[in-house]
Amino acid sequence: MGLSWSLVTGAALALLYDTLRAGGEEARYERHLGRAEAGTQASALAAIMLAGPLASAVGFQGVVLAGSFTLIAGGGVALLLREPPRGDDADGRPRRRYLAILREGIAISARRRPILWLICFASISLAVLELPGHLFQLFLHDHGILPDEGLADGALFSAWWIPLTAGGLIGSLLAAPLAARLGDGRALPAAIAIGLAAYLAIAASDRLALVAAVAAAEASRSAARPIAYGYINRRIDSARRATVLSVFELAMGAAWFTVILAVVPLVDRMPLQSAYGVALAVLCGAGIPLGLLWTRAQRNAAA
Repeated sequence: MGLSWSLVTGAALALLYDTLRAGGEEARYERHLGRAEAGTQASALAAIMLAGPLASAVGFQGVVLAGSFTLIAGGGVALLLREPPRGDDADGRPRRRYLAILREGIAISARRRPILWLICFASISLAVLELPGHLFQLFLHDHGILPDEGLADGALFSAWWIPLTAGGLIGSLLAAPLAARLGDGRALPAAIAIGLAAYLAIAASDRLALVAAVAAAEASRSAARPIAYGYINRRIDSARRATVLSVFELAMGAAWFTVILAVVPLVDRMPLQSAYGVALAVLCGAGIPLGLLWTRAQRNAAA
């Protein structure tokens, strides 16, 4: 999963901003990106409603295989897509290699300290906020909710996922009003603060009612993503937006890989609540200091 994040390009995110900017509507960036991500969440909700009954009929392995075949089919479609022949760019310069473009993106980010610290702060925060949703199936398992006793239990298992997915959908739609009211420089820490409060509840108790806190963490993550993308787009020129956004995606993949290595092995050796506590420590120990560095860099840049 971390590898897939690392390979995501920022070109589509930059193209959306450039398209809106050409029409003088760049202030609506979070609204359009949030709606797009909400559509993804709605599709996930539809798939989840099918997953529980399907798991009760064919088992978890059958669901995983069905999902794998879907991804393979999507990969086959992607391979049929065509792009311009590789060679020289339109202005006659030879195309640069991936590592050269990556080095350029890192260099640009390093020179602009608000962008550098934003990437660090948002990457680790979003990775930690992703974790409750990633471990949600184990959370339900620990409370005896399994789709292994027939279609009714399968449907109930799917129903428990609705708050999580709905939280992500609502968070995506709230990104735009939050950024409009507070400005992207304050909206991002505000969104992440909601996730931090949710984590405090998740790590402090192990009740099934904490599904609401898991949903709040997912809403926080889903709101923070469009805001972070909008922040970068507004502060990087058009020729370099896709490069810097790709560096951001790479950083998020690396952060997710690090969080998974730090937390998931603990799940087999300690209660799930303790693993959440470790993730909370990472968010407080790394995310908050990086957020303070980002805030100071913004103030210095504005001075």
